[in-house]
Amino acid sequence: MTNKRISGAYGAMAQRGVGAYQSSGGGVPPHMIQAVRMLDGLVEQIGRAHTCDVQKQYEAEYRAVELATLILSGLLSMIDSRQGTVGANLEKTYRSLMKALVGVCAMPGSQGQYLRLYDAALELRNAWASICNLPMMPMPEAFAAELASNPPVSGRDRRGAAAAE
Repeated sequence: MTNKRISGAYGAMAQRGVGAYQSSGGGVPPHMIQAVRMLDGLVEQIGRAHTCDVQKQYEAEYRAVELATLILSGLLSMIDSRQGTVGANLEKTYRSLMKALVGVCAMPGSQGQYLRLYDAALELRNAWASICNLPMMPMPEAFAAELASNPPVSGRDRRGAAAAE
């Protein structure tokens, strides 16, 4: 079975992991497959939060962010302290995503921020899926187009823009 090339921040890590698992001949541990399934839910909830923000359905947006943070809490609980640097980096990543989601939820007009978080979560999910020899999840075309047309805005500029409205 061939794996599609993964790019981005997690791509090199994923490729090393794929190589290690393929060369060992061993099966994929069930907890890794569970992590991919949980990341599927995370990606779905971030996408839902984005859509709700666009449609100004703020209660539904909050519920989606709440579910996403619960999923991230579950992923945090799966980290074994004996995993060393990998575990520490995963913990930092999951906590950063939680913090960013909560911060974005509190900002009006944060669709672009949700899309960047969606992209990061999707990349992480696909890195784990590659290691587990599971199918990749594509970025929805509408999200990719919107992300490409929505340049990053610094937190300072966003607060200033929100305050001026």
